[in-house]
Amino acid sequence: MIIFLIYLIRANTAIATKKSQLMEIEKNELTKLLTMDQSVMYLFLEFIADQVIFINNRLELIAHTTLKKKIAYYLLAEYRNTKCNSIYIPYSKRKWAEYLNVQPPSISRTLNEFESKGLIVVNQRNLSIINMSGLVKELS
Repeated sequence: MIIFLIYLIRANTAIATKKSQLMEIEKNELTKLLTMDQSVMYLFLEFIADQVIFINNRLELIAHTTLKKKIAYYLLAEYRNTKCNSIYIPYSKRKWAEYLNVQPPSISRTLNEFESKGLIVVNQRNLSIINMSGLVKELS
């Protein structure tokens, strides 16, 4: 969404996983479309809002200095989104480690530590939070 920037900064890189087409829309044409069709405007604003939330969550995750805090934050954020103590990790440990910006063996050690403290139960990619307040304490 670089069309509405005042200062042109380096754009992100995107890699397509399958054959794709790129659509270029002039700023004035997009503005016209958004003002003509309210449903398009709502979808556009919803997309922008989702991106802002994603980036804010990502920044907050990265800001945590220890792996324990990163994993606790991630699990609590997933709980907040789903209102469910059972959390499915959709990533392999390697991908999850990349997402958290840590080494894969460290994730296993930290999950084992959380499990031995009675905070969570781990069953492969399924985690259950059993001590919410203890997990919250890991953030402080």
